[in-house]
Amino acid sequence: MDESLKGDALLQKTYTADFLTKTIKPNNGQIAQYYVHANHEAIIAPDVWELVQAKLAYHAKDATSYKHPFCGRVICGQCGSAYGCKVWHSGTKYQKHIWRCCAKYEKNTRCKTAHVSEEDIQGAFTQAVTSRYATTKGVQSSLDLIEKKLLAIDELKTRRQKSQVNLEQVQSRLSQLITLATHHAISAGEYDQQYYQLESERAEQEQRYQELSAEIAWAKEKIAAAKTSPTT
Repeated sequence: MDESLKGDALLQKTYTADFLTKTIKPNNGQIAQYYVHANHEAIIAPDVWELVQAKLAYHAKDATSYKHPFCGRVICGQCGSAYGCKVWHSGTKYQKHIWRCCAKYEKNTRCKTAHVSEEDIQGAFTQAVTSRYATTKGVQSSLDLIEKKLLAIDELKTRRQKSQVNLEQVQSRLSQLITLATHHAISAGEYDQQYYQLESERAEQEQRYQELSAEIAWAKEKIAAAKTSPTT
């Protein structure tokens, strides 16, 4: 930004290179320059001008980082330098973009890594994103499975508890029946009939209890497997 906007003036920005032809060229140190502070009334406050200059310098320094999505992000695995994009056979039908280590032609430390094509960079990026997405999706699937199995375990435990209560009730009724038979308070025929009925109920409830316990153990194994292998 021109310093004249903040009221200063830089004298002799140009010079006459040839008085005969009146050729004027930019002064890049050929003759002395003079900087005059408060030469005229400022259009922009000096502190604002300085802030804008700092912003422009910052963006100019980092401008190359925004020319290509991969610029400054592809790092050489051998020397740690960044890869830069180069154009081969520019302006011809053979034109192609390649990426190579920026230290490949350094005088003292020439990097020996080979160049890669633009397609290779894009392919590697696509593969990385796909892999990351698949991993994230796998983790979410595992979390969903864990949550589902935990809910299933809670339901199974509730059902097993009811089965245990029913089993204890049947066993209690069997004990009462045996007590009645011991005191001859029930006939042999009635005892046999009730005993076989209660014994059948007891066996059924015990089998149900064992089945529910096995289902709970299986669900716990699935949760453990999901925790150790989140991407499956």
